[in-house]
Amino acid sequence: MNIKSLCLLRFWRILYVSFFLFLLPSINTIADAENIIITDLQVPYGVSENGLLLQNSTVSGLLKVESHYEDELKINLSLIIPKPLIPLDLSEIDNAKVEYANNSTIINNSFNLVTEYDSHYNIINIKIPENAPTGIYTIYTVCNIAYADGTKEPRDMNHLGFKKEIKVKVITREQLQSIIKIKDIRIPADEEGNKDPKAEPNTILLKDSNKWKYINKILLKSSEDKLSTPASYVGIELENTGKENLIILATLNILDLRTKELVSGFRPPAHGEYSGGNKVYSNILIPSSDSIVIALPIYAEEGEVLSGKYIVRIEAKIFGSNQDIYREDIIIKVVSRNYFSFLITLIAIATALFLLLFLFFSFNLVLESFKTSQLILIALFGTATFVSVNIPGTILFDLVPVLLGPFSPFSFIITGIFYEIILYMLIMALVMLVPRVGVVTLANVVRFLMNGFILGHFNPVFLL
Repeated sequence: MNIKSLCLLRFWRILYVSFFLFLLPSINTIADAENIIITDLQVPYGVSENGLLLQNSTVSGLLKVESHYEDELKINLSLIIPKPLIPLDLSEIDNAKVEYANNSTIINNSFNLVTEYDSHYNIINIKIPENAPTGIYTIYTVCNIAYADGTKEPRDMNHLGFKKEIKVKVITREQLQSIIKIKDIRIPADEEGNKDPKAEPNTILLKDSNKWKYINKILLKSSEDKLSTPASYVGIELENTGKENLIILATLNILDLRTKELVSGFRPPAHGEYSGGNKVYSNILIPSSDSIVIALPIYAEEGEVLSGKYIVRIEAKIFGSNQDIYREDIIIKVVSRNYFSFLITLIAIATALFLLLFLFFSFNLVLESFKTSQLILIALFGTATFVSVNIPGTILFDLVPVLLGPFSPFSFIITGIFYEIILYMLIMALVMLVPRVGVVTLANVVRFLMNGFILGHFNPVFLL
């Protein structure tokens, strides 16, 4: 091999080594720059692309920078917000330097990310003026990366930068209200937001807290909040007719009907899923061209809330925005449990048991006071009342409403002929023939026994 060929071979070797030592690492590093630093810009909060901004409102956004590099890095970050969008509260951003250009506002910020997965957050508040033109705007982030001391190698990562952007759309209130619609509000509802068909509309039954407190303190021996369950739910069906995914924040407040102030008795339990002071809230993502149901709980216990009428105020807004897109007040009725009917039932049961015990222990004494002919006559009238009242009444009780059709509420006129007129005619005739104490009771006992054995009507209600 001659000298010329040897020199040429050495030249190509040096060029090959230089390419892999200098050029190739630089290209790979630049290509992987966005994997070293992950930036996430959400405007409004929770929406990373195609966010909707409402005229004459203020939205909160999130700018997050996270390191995926094992060593300490220095980050120079620039956020470019186009006009007429106006960034607010810039003094709350650490080391922020603001530049005002003709068509944008540039917010420069520097910070260090010490270790891998170290993150830096900034809350960005943006005001959308009332006269802001509708349309699509682009918000940029420019990230420049350098080592913390500015001198470490490799040099290919010194001042390495990349740019990311998101698009937001400014719309009017009328446009937004045509995109997001509340199709239905269901009070009361179950935990899935479905309407309760058995409950009276717009009526909430107070939860009996006494038994829960008893079980909680005596049996379970746990904190009271663990057993705090809603008295009912409000189901809100929302529909998104637009092309953008929306995060909606729905809130529920219960106000006094007269003063229009919040009622503290409906406060949700502390540290609960829906807790927000006296308010109950929930945020949910509604995909484009889709609908979803939100179930908001109502916490109401006896002893904490009085029975009466209240106002349920339902509000909906874009999550991160300060402007409501929907508000509706619904008057509800809050009722407590009817202990009077329960007390009457207990009295009836106690009276029936007392009379049964009395008849059991004084049965022979009662029968000895009657003649045999009188007992036969009582049994005959008891059988007659069963045949002329119970049998036709049982048949006509369900048949008459069907025959009357729309006039079925007046079926009592026909059934009353048997249960009222004929029955009491026979009883009065029996009392006139045998005017003694216990005659009516013995006749009803005969009728009850025959009704139970023949028609199978033995039940507690009939006994009472």
